[in-house]
Amino acid sequence: MKTIDYIESSIFLSLLFEDDFYEKAVKIWNSDNYKITSILSSIESTIVLRRYYFHNKEKLNIKLLSKNETKLREYLSECYQLNIDEDIDKIIHAKKQIADCRSLDGIHVGSALYFKNLVSNTSIVMNSFDKRINIVANSLGMKTHAV
Repeated sequence: MKTIDYIESSIFLSLLFEDDFYEKAVKIWNSDNYKITSILSSIESTIVLRRYYFHNKEKLNIKLLSKNETKLREYLSECYQLNIDEDIDKIIHAKKQIADCRSLDGIHVGSALYFKNLVSNTSIVMNSFDKRINIVANSLGMKTHAV
């Protein structure tokens, strides 16, 4: 059985900010598994990255923002990106457990579940540093990366 890694925004942000989860994020990223994400990861990661730099602009060089935006685009280019559409909406409406997530996190879970249902003989691993996302993904039959 083939394994596919769903890469949620927290993984991208750990790779960029080199935070406390950085080593775990690198290990996840360096796996040989095929990587997927939602377009939501691009949106969330870009907004968080820019917000961080704008709130800390006195301490940080603006060139670092540009460099990290480029790195983010490179990471995202290595993932198949799912669009948020009616198919994701149908899954979110059908799977009541997704309501245990915050709204945008539920879109990540719904996106991973959509791909899981789309591709047969494949295991999806939800890679997130958010415990609620992992709990909900587990309840829906997905493996998760332990935090």
